Amino acid sequence: MTESSPVYVPPVQLESFTEFKKVARDAAVVVFSPEYLSSPFLDDDRRLRRLTVAAIGVDRRNIPLTFKFTVDHEQALQRHSGLDPSSAVSRMAAEIREELEYYGNVVQGSVESERPLGELLEARP
Repeated sequence: MTESSPVYVPPVQLESFTEFKKVARDAAVVVFSPEYLSSPFLDDDRRLRRLTVAAIGVDRRNIPLTFKFTVDHEQALQRHSGLDPSSAVSRMAAEIREELEYYGNVVQGSVESERPLGELLEARP
């Protein structure tokens, strides 16, 4: 009898939102994770720096995978060229969230995408 041990499969980073939408349909949950610019002033408005969406639990050959798509300033400015970078990311994030809510479970939060430290140390020779 062979022993089975869990195998870490890193998230698949997708380059286009069209590809991400295709896999998001099959996901157990989609996680919407905004990242904001830091400011030294407490009264500054929070400005969106980057948005990462992750489709978790997408079944591929009986293996649950995670797919990610990240929107940053460059992509947002290509789509919304008349806006400043932070506003362009905010607008694109709102559009993405609206589209993804149509497919099912969308939650805001973060996803641990690195291998656990214990697992990394165990694999070390």
